[in-house]
Amino acid sequence: TKLKSMGIDPKESNATFTPEQEKAIINTLGARYLEKQKRLLPKLLVALGGARKCLEKAKNPEEAKACIKPVNRINEELGDKTENFDFSNWSDEKRRMIEDALADEINYLKVTIDCVQKHDKTTDVIQCTEGNLGDLEQTVQQR
Repeated sequence: TKLKSMGIDPKESNATFTPEQEKAIINTLGARYLEKQKRLLPKLLVALGGARKCLEKAKNPEEAKACIKPVNRINEELGDKTENFDFSNWSDEKRRMIEDALADEINYLKVTIDCVQKHDKTTDVIQCTEGNLGDLEQTVQQR
């Protein structure tokens, strides 16, 4: 409805849009998700930190999986995918690998939270994070 009020027919497959119209479409479609991010990303940051601490004490794959459950719940609510960690053959090396992956995610999330909290439009958040994640952008995209 909002797109139609802007003169944009979302069902028109051959439509061409100006850069301003594209930006308006992205901001309109992303508004609900952005609100969800504002509410849930700080909780996700806390959950990721808790998961790292929990993993330090995990003695077996079941305990390690339990450490990640709060992260999975928040990611589900966001509609995002949690990295599928391999908990089999639990060892100190595997623990360190997962802890490192969570540390990367925490750093990435801190940048994202900062941008999400500063801006009210999806396109502004995208611009804010673009290029500011450093090596993390490639690492996270490759996973």
